Amino acid sequence: MINKDIQILIEMASNHKDSYTSDEISGFIRLKFTTGVYPYLKKLLDKELLLKNNKGSYSLNDKHNKIKDIRFIINVLGKNSDILFDRDTKSILEKFSKTPIVIKNQLPRNKIKTIKEIYEKARIIHPIKERGKETSFFI
Repeated sequence: MINKDIQILIEMASNHKDSYTSDEISGFIRLKFTTGVYPYLKKLLDKELLLKNNKGSYSLNDKHNKIKDIRFIINVLGKNSDILFDRDTKSILEKFSKTPIVIKNQLPRNKIKTIKEIYEKARIIHPIKERGKETSFFI
């Protein structure tokens, strides 16, 4: 599951539009009422990830390094980039950062599905299947 503030940034960067209204942004995170989006917008404005335009609309701060990184990942992976922003993916990639090859039984069972999604969508984790041995994954 992706944080709602990150989801807002991803949607804004994916759509390649200059500015968005609060109604459009609330639609990105599927809020029933537009008023629920304002705490997220305030958080993003405080971190200087968003800019407030004079007409009550919002745009991405393209000078911020995080926005540049999000745009790069989206440009490289396209619609499959959302898997890299998932909370589970972070913990999995941290495990692989310590050991580039991990045996399947060293991973929690609930993470195997996420690893397979990362393999299928981002292609940065790959399985190793050897006869008579447990499946391993490497990054």
